[in-house]
Amino acid sequence: MVKNKNIFLKRLILLAFSFFTINSFAQNNGLLQQIDLDDVHRINQLTDSTTVYSNCSFTIRPISTIKSGVSSQNWIALNHVNFTTNYNDSLPMGYNNGTLLQASGWQSRYSLGISAQLGRVSIKFQPEFVFAQNKEQYVIPLSFNDGDFFSRYYFMNINVIDLPSRYGTQKVQKFYPGQSSIKYNFNKFSVGFSTENLWWGPGIHNSLVLTNNAPGFVHFTAHTKEPLHTKIGTLEGQLVYGLLESSGIEPVENLRQQNVWPGLYVPKVSSTQRTIAAYIFTLQPKWVKNLYIGFAHSYYFYNKNVDADPKLNYSWTASSQDEKVAKLGSIFARYAMPEEKAEAYFEVGRSNKVATPFNLLGDTIPLGYNAGFRKLFLTGKKSNYIEFSTDITRLQLPDPRLIFNSQNPYSVPRATSWYTNARIRQGYTQLGQSLGAGIGPGSNSQRLNISWVNGFNKIGIHGERVVHNNDFYYYQYLSYTFGAGWGNRNWVDLTYGAHAQIQKGNWLFAGLFDFTSALNYQWVKLDGTYDGPSSLSDLRNFRASLSITYQLNKRFPFTKSASSTIQ
Repeated sequence: MVKNKNIFLKRLILLAFSFFTINSFAQNNGLLQQIDLDDVHRINQLTDSTTVYSNCSFTIRPISTIKSGVSSQNWIALNHVNFTTNYNDSLPMGYNNGTLLQASGWQSRYSLGISAQLGRVSIKFQPEFVFAQNKEQYVIPLSFNDGDFFSRYYFMNINVIDLPSRYGTQKVQKFYPGQSSIKYNFNKFSVGFSTENLWWGPGIHNSLVLTNNAPGFVHFTAHTKEPLHTKIGTLEGQLVYGLLESSGIEPVENLRQQNVWPGLYVPKVSSTQRTIAAYIFTLQPKWVKNLYIGFAHSYYFYNKNVDADPKLNYSWTASSQDEKVAKLGSIFARYAMPEEKAEAYFEVGRSNKVATPFNLLGDTIPLGYNAGFRKLFLTGKKSNYIEFSTDITRLQLPDPRLIFNSQNPYSVPRATSWYTNARIRQGYTQLGQSLGAGIGPGSNSQRLNISWVNGFNKIGIHGERVVHNNDFYYYQYLSYTFGAGWGNRNWVDLTYGAHAQIQKGNWLFAGLFDFTSALNYQWVKLDGTYDGPSSLSDLRNFRASLSITYQLNKRFPFTKSASSTIQ
């Protein structure tokens, strides 16, 4: 009784914060992250013609705050202090949260940084420390026995991507370099090294190539600081070359499989690091104002020769393992409509190669897309708006037959889902989390938000439906027999909740609370009628987040360079 009362009091406190002291931007995830905060400027582009970001595409984030022509005075500054806490009462919910984990229980993140300007060199050191309770969570009961379920789950999930359902069995305490960088700035360009989270593409809640779903990775970067004016319009771009790390976690599912099929789990190759090389370019053609079109491509591969490693050979796939480089990419467009205070965007991509307008057509292609729309309605008071936004993402393969081995449809699958790969078997991940869309391989989502907006203040409600990895669902239950199999075991999360954010002087408060109904959790239906609820496999989760930032705004100039501006 005492334990239940303590849990209730904790929930009540977070709910009170959510209603009276908080708000969240962009992804409405209750967090104060730079990529989320950039959405303030994106909204201003639609509502304020005087904003300095009026011709910014917002397809390469975080947006640069260093512009040509600004003072080159040397200084050292104290950055903001941030505290974030997140709670899941039973299920590992939440994505697009950087160094935070998808884990049950409490977790907290602490960040304090400094920055400096030394002539053309800008330095930012904003490390993050994360503590996660990572408590034990629901697992499929040992009594569950459904044919080849677990073997197929290994074939299509565990062995072809580093995406653990739980981050080990202990509490997690980890230090990250966080949003840190050192860059050399000249003209309208910056080059340097960074561990910042990157978001490529016009999407607000999901994007295909890069998001802030995983912790940032160490990378060299070369990017534009502001749009470049050319004869055909303005250009923005970024190139990155970096290192990806594995989680190093043995799947918790493997503990039970050792008693059934010990050789089913194939450990990842001994090289724990992969290299990523990626680029994005966006054009705002001068003939169509406020239209931004572009493309983003990413390549990842082992950073040393691992051909002799016996773990490289993976027999549980029908996919070719000859290619040493995995790739994916997308093309996208965003159309801003300032007069209507609205915007629309879409992104279409391929999970297996560089995407071009010429290879996106057809019904047997590993295709995915993200699309969204936002409209702001002016209320009676100046700068007060009601925001309506919706976003849909589809990563499920367009044709289930892409999953199956055409020679023997009842054998091992082909690793064609987004972010999975039969050779680079950590897949497209960083430290056990997806670098792309946070909903994960083979998944689909639809999201709706309605908010009151006034500058840095936003209060609203949201709802989301996520269908988890339908590619695996079809592989397990369709078994290549069309019209047969189970049609009632899709794993679907239905989430609804509220978000808010308020600025008070140098303080920013943000947060949310969510309620989720997880139907057929982990693609299993244990009881109930065919199309009715299940008391054993339909689960519930309460989630709350609170994020507090204090902007120190303490800058200490010490010298001035010879020139007054950066050329």
